[in-house]
Amino acid sequence: MNHVLKPITEERYWYMLEIVPPAIMDGKGFCVGEPYSHRECTATHKYDQPTFSAFFQLGSKYYEAAEPMTLGEYKAITPAIFHELVRSADRPASVAKPQEPRP
Repeated sequence: MNHVLKPITEERYWYMLEIVPPAIMDGKGFCVGEPYSHRECTATHKYDQPTFSAFFQLGSKYYEAAEPMTLGEYKAITPAIFHELVRSADRPASVAKPQEPRP
């Protein structure tokens, strides 16, 4: 699964953290304690795994995963992957990739 993060406010991050105890929490963020739905986990390939809204923090910036993820997918986000997701989230949406010239 290709994870996408979207920037959010600090207020939303803390609201979601405090609404129910997290299902998981570590140095990069947390997953909200109530499952959103169930599906196959792309990290473990186990069927009928609960998915959770996921939230992340890096310094004074806060992010939410665009799609719910399983705990296996959350755990599979290494520091390198996390930093790349944050870099992608912080890129301006209006910047278009240059296209190859047509022959």
